[in-house]
Amino acid sequence: MFFNSFLIYKEIKFIFFSYLLIDLIILKEASASFTLLLSNKYINVYDKISNLVGLIKY
Repeated sequence: MFFNSFLIYKEIKFIFFSYLLIDLIILKEASASFTLLLSNKYINVYDKISNLVGLIKY
C-alpha cells in the first residue's frame, strides 16, 4: 500500500511540474515580445525552475 501511494505521489508531482514548466514556457514566449516587461529576475527564476523540473523528471 505504501509503495502504491509513493508511485501515485511521484506521478502527481511529475504531472504538476510538467504543467508548470509548460505554463512557464508559454508565459515566456508570450512575454518575449514585451521586452520591457521581461526582467532579468524573471528570467533567472524561470531558469532555476526549469532546471529544478529537469532534475525532478529524471
